[in-house]
Amino acid sequence: MKQNEGIGINLGLVSNQFCVSELIDPLRDMAAEDLRWTAKPFTKGAAILHQGEKTEQAFILENGLVKLTYQNANGDERIKSFIADRGIFGSISGNGRANPSRFSAICVEPSIIIRLPLAWVQQAIAANLQLQTAYLKFAGWLQHRKELREEALLCESAESRYCLFLEQEAELASRLPQGDIARFLGITPIAFSRIKRRMSMQGQGQGQDLPI
Repeated sequence: MKQNEGIGINLGLVSNQFCVSELIDPLRDMAAEDLRWTAKPFTKGAAILHQGEKTEQAFILENGLVKLTYQNANGDERIKSFIADRGIFGSISGNGRANPSRFSAICVEPSIIIRLPLAWVQQAIAANLQLQTAYLKFAGWLQHRKELREEALLCESAESRYCLFLEQEAELASRLPQGDIARFLGITPIAFSRIKRRMSMQGQGQGQDLPI
């Protein structure tokens, strides 16, 4: 398994013919048989994982909303991605050893998390054809998603990125603090407020309310 710098997708979102349940459901069944499937609640704002923290675990979101974030030397936060309702994330390496996490995982809403040992997850995938197939589809989905996000950040304006976010993730946008949306778009909250004000004046977003 190649190293993935954080993995996450949303329940019900099928992209490249992949749905997160194809990976999580068989993992859940196997983990339950091994008495490893234990859910833990986290409150809003709680840190599931800190940037730089060494971990030997994969994390499964069963309910709630989590953001994966980077923090630079000045303490500024940038949001890598959101995981809503159900998903899986972690820093996975081929040897299953503890590695410093490159990102933090913070609960935007109260969330339910299951932790599984990385080595166990890797062994489960290696031993199960259904899981192997699901993981390969997942890896392809993740790579495609990463390429689209990089292209948007490099080639599209912040306003265009916001319009695309509203178009593709309207329900998610309604659940997020405005500062988190700004950090996901790669801009400051002040710049984000200006974009929303300009869009409102131009009548953009008709047919749906812009988050305030």
